[in-house]
Amino acid sequence: MNKRDLLDNAKSALVGYLNENVKAVAVGWDPKTGNLILRYYLSRPATDDDVEMCSCAITEIIALFWKETVTAKDECVYTQEPIANLEALDGFVYVREGGENA
Repeated sequence: MNKRDLLDNAKSALVGYLNENVKAVAVGWDPKTGNLILRYYLSRPATDDDVEMCSCAITEIIALFWKETVTAKDECVYTQEPIANLEALDGFVYVREGGENA
């Protein structure tokens, strides 16, 4: 898997797995270890529904890259930081409209 494939496919995997509380979604991949990470940045503390939504999204990505994925981790992070201060990992695959102060 290359970075472009990961970012493009992760964007598609998010369809149906976003809500108004998601500020941004970042994805990361380590080709040496086969570790995949999907991080949801939320504008409020995560609920059970948020955790399930993130879990479903990473499952979609794993299904696409199952041969390369050794481990996968999904995270829901509550933050009041602006988008520019968030860790993008290998890239943002979603940023809520409203930009910098979202």
